[in-house]
Amino acid sequence: MKNKVVSYLKNKYIIATTVFFLYALFLDDFDIFTLVTQKNRLAVIENKKKEVDKNLQNSRETLSKLQSTDNVEHYARSVKFFKKDNEEIFVITYE
Repeated sequence: MKNKVVSYLKNKYIIATTVFFLYALFLDDFDIFTLVTQKNRLAVIENKKKEVDKNLQNSRETLSKLQSTDNVEHYARSVKFFKKDNEEIFVITYE
């Protein structure tokens, strides 16, 4: 049994193949660790893209609602807390 293992270790093709796989897994520019890191970064970037797309869609909806002057006043008063002259606004928050 031991002779069989030693004979495999002396085989130059097995040694070359083992060295190649070790190099490809750990030492190459696109090793396994780099690929996993890039995949994780891609997932984070895709999540950020989804958030930006969602915010863009909300902004477009708001812009389409603000085409009429009545909606502009309502938006300015309720969302941006603008006020008319001689008027005070009290914001009540619940915690």
